[in-house]
Amino acid sequence: MIGLACHMPVHAMIPRPPALFSCCCKPRQPVCSLSTLTTAVCRNEARPSSQSQNLRRRLVILGTGWGSYSVFKNANKKLFDVIVISPRNHFLFTPLLASTTVGTLEFRSIIEPVRNSGFRDEHHFHLSYAQKLDAVNRLVYCESALDPNKRYTVEYDHLVIGVGAVSNDFGIPGVKEHAFFLKVGNIHCVQYC
Repeated sequence: MIGLACHMPVHAMIPRPPALFSCCCKPRQPVCSLSTLTTAVCRNEARPSSQSQNLRRRLVILGTGWGSYSVFKNANKKLFDVIVISPRNHFLFTPLLASTTVGTLEFRSIIEPVRNSGFRDEHHFHLSYAQKLDAVNRLVYCESALDPNKRYTVEYDHLVIGVGAVSNDFGIPGVKEHAFFLKVGNIHCVQYC
């Protein structure tokens, strides 16, 4: 089974969310609209679109993990200008991460570059950290991952927050200092120790 999965693109292994976005198939009634999903974050529904002359709404996605990447791949690009803000420029297929530490798989076979995933404009991917969120004015304050002195804001009409998580050490003394967590930065350390 792993041999078959390795030859498929990573995004082909990700299950599609249930009818959240329109697709090229028959139109279905969505289970939950994107505006309903973001209402908890964006309470000011009366604010006009930042691009009033453009018919597409601006969808900003924070992160490139499982949830964010799935929303990005399935968002209707005809309805939304999709902007992704993340300090990582790839999606990592974490279930196969352990296989890379023992050499069963090559590390680059379990990552999918985000930039090659169908952005409308090359400037719609920001290699940056989202530092602060202003839900009233619908702004995300960003800091470049390449140049910490470069700070800027990004306006949004809809916002998806899927920034992921960090490994939990459960408060056990010595775990942070002596354990290798299976995350991107530590894989090569684990391989060659």
